[in-house]
Amino acid sequence: MKHGFMAVIVTVSIIGGSISNSIQAQVPVTWDGSAGINPVYGTLRWEDPNWTKDGIPGQTALATMGDNTGSRGGLDISIGGGAVVEFDHNDGGTVSGALGDFKPRMDLNGPGSLTIKEGAVLWMDSHSDADGRWTRVGLNINLDNGTLRRTFDPSKCPPSECSVTGGRLIFGYQNELLPDTKIEINLTNGGRIESHGKVVFGNPDFHEEPDNPSTGHNPGIEVAMMINNGTLDLSGGDAYPDFFGLVDGELIFIYEYYAGVGPKNEKYSVNFAGPGSIVVDTGIFVAEQDAAGVYAPHHELDAMAVPDLYTSLRYQDLWNLGILQANGQSGMTGATFGDYFTTSGAPGLDDYTLTSLLAAPGLAGDYNDNGVVDAADYVLWRKGGPLANEVADPGVASAADYMEWRARFGNSSGSGSVQFGAGGAVPEPASLLLGLFGMAATWLDRRFKRFA
Repeated sequence: MKHGFMAVIVTVSIIGGSISNSIQAQVPVTWDGSAGINPVYGTLRWEDPNWTKDGIPGQTALATMGDNTGSRGGLDISIGGGAVVEFDHNDGGTVSGALGDFKPRMDLNGPGSLTIKEGAVLWMDSHSDADGRWTRVGLNINLDNGTLRRTFDPSKCPPSECSVTGGRLIFGYQNELLPDTKIEINLTNGGRIESHGKVVFGNPDFHEEPDNPSTGHNPGIEVAMMINNGTLDLSGGDAYPDFFGLVDGELIFIYEYYAGVGPKNEKYSVNFAGPGSIVVDTGIFVAEQDAAGVYAPHHELDAMAVPDLYTSLRYQDLWNLGILQANGQSGMTGATFGDYFTTSGAPGLDDYTLTSLLAAPGLAGDYNDNGVVDAADYVLWRKGGPLANEVADPGVASAADYMEWRARFGNSSGSGSVQFGAGGAVPEPASLLLGLFGMAATWLDRRFKRFA
């Protein structure tokens, strides 16, 4: 709104020098490390009493989340402080310590999130079964200078049971992502996914009937991955035949068909909003099921001369399909792949790499784009703009823009998330800053009264 202003309280989080909307679910569950290292296993274990919920520290994963294998929704789970937390799928084939598949989801208690930040790592070991263990995700995941690591460790299993792969990381498996819902996977500030297995958007299964929605994935799901200074690294691990006995690639997108109903209308995207990369070894595939239940390359790939499900796609094929994006642009919008990305290596071979050419976004609140949030930015805002690096109300010099500037006064490029009054360097005297705040408050009050 350009004239009148309404007081609105918005909860935000400032992480690594950027601002993002906090994911508001029902209850925060925070890693506190109370129990320390498990004396039997020599690691920090996911299931041990290392969690705080409702202000009570030292609780187990089962007590705080209702399930040792991940949240059943309604929770915001966070791991920080540089902790390396192990989720042990199988514990060397023995019964004690075996947790099974990791499956945070919203199928019971509503939406939620898993955030790994501050250099922390959630390490899921996959050292059993021919195809490793699976991670089945139906919640938002935020890797904000955090790592989701899925590796296999031969030292923890006898040779007869040791997996040669890291298993599957699946976004949108069965009922774990409900129909017509969206999850966001955000890799920011050095966030990483490291997997020796596959990363799959959606999940294939036998031909489904409308009364059996628990196979494959639900209709209308959306999985949106955003990378801004992040890495999706799928190198390492051996390939294995998977999904309809054909595809042994590492980055896979599945489009399904509801028998007797029609296509499930999935939406998948990997959108770069800044620098970052993707690395795969054994290939990229986009498969689509038809009315007879048969899988083939996505129908729009026909014009791209992709002959079969055995042939790895190029990153540019994902771009042409609109799956790979750069700030929302893709081949579907007429944008040129080479303006946004470079590649190295070859499809289907080790270390096939996509690298974003996008620069990191500017500093929020730095409205004159000179690398520091200072009094000059206030003056520009006061005059009505135009404002560079505007987070709130693009195109309008609004009260929300003033709050963005005030929260970051004194920040400079590379300085992180220092706020006034939190020990940060402030180039102007505090008295000047207080005067500017007062002037802005008076100006906003007058505008409010005038247009209320």
